[in-house]
Amino acid sequence: MHFVLVAHGNEPIPPTGWGAVEHLIWQYATALRDRGHEVTIVNEKKWKAIFQVLKVCSTKSVDAIHCHAEKPIVPLKFLLPHHLLISTTHNPINQSDLTKSEQKAVKRCHPAPFHLTLRQDISDLIQSLNPSAVCAVQPNGVNCSDFSTCKQGNGKAIYVGRIQERKRQNEVATLLDASNIECDFFGPDYQEVEFNPSLKKMYKGEIDRKKLMENLCQYSVLILMSNSEGQPLVVAEALAAGIPVVVSKAASANLDLNQPFIHLVEDESILGSVVQMAIQQRDNLSDQIRHYAEMNFDFEQLVDRYILQIQEWNQARK
Repeated sequence: MHFVLVAHGNEPIPPTGWGAVEHLIWQYATALRDRGHEVTIVNEKKWKAIFQVLKVCSTKSVDAIHCHAEKPIVPLKFLLPHHLLISTTHNPINQSDLTKSEQKAVKRCHPAPFHLTLRQDISDLIQSLNPSAVCAVQPNGVNCSDFSTCKQGNGKAIYVGRIQERKRQNEVATLLDASNIECDFFGPDYQEVEFNPSLKKMYKGEIDRKKLMENLCQYSVLILMSNSEGQPLVVAEALAAGIPVVVSKAASANLDLNQPFIHLVEDESILGSVVQMAIQQRDNLSDQIRHYAEMNFDFEQLVDRYILQIQEWNQARK
């Protein structure tokens, strides 16, 4: 088959640094090519992306156009009505309190005829706005083999993500400081948030992806207490590295909350005690955590699932 994967045009692909969507698209492209499929990556802003997709479709047979960016969806639906057009929004979505940005993303993508969503509740939201939309859940995945594991953690927590209000680094740093828990905060700082004293003390700057894949396993727990997410890739990466996770409701997509190493915290007054419990269990459960990641988030399995879904939709359309 021939897949056209459409990105935002914000970061290079293959990625040179941060950019979870770009990493995901590159992983898909690589895995699909390894299986003998043809992949065209379109990584441009809205109208350049649209014209490039039209050019590809006019010169080659295309089995699926998969837009990981919302802006090209409506024009492409109008211009290419006979092609399989799929949308995946990676925008953070918190249905109980959609921000203007989230509302705009959903408005732009919901008219697509097909959707691969990161969570079932996003599928439900799309179908409430577009009853004819066909949706399936396709979780974010990781190449587990890319992540090192080790038997013992360093007794510290790690928090990874761009410094943003929705990621809530200031609030979490304050809570951890009060509980005397050591935590290293990593992520790009675009000066969107003023650091409080606790975050200033714990912030370690950016970390490149190669170093993250090597060093994540050295920690004893990953924390992510965001207000809104799609499905945060870093949580799956922590599980691949064999460490427990402590997450907010918004950061818990596609996780089995019955697993002893996955801790959902809705009452932040107990965050410190939950993190301490996760740190204590880390060394005994590390192998079990890695196995869970391989069974549920390993990219090799998810790509095969992806191919079968595209084949099924194309067959149904015929």
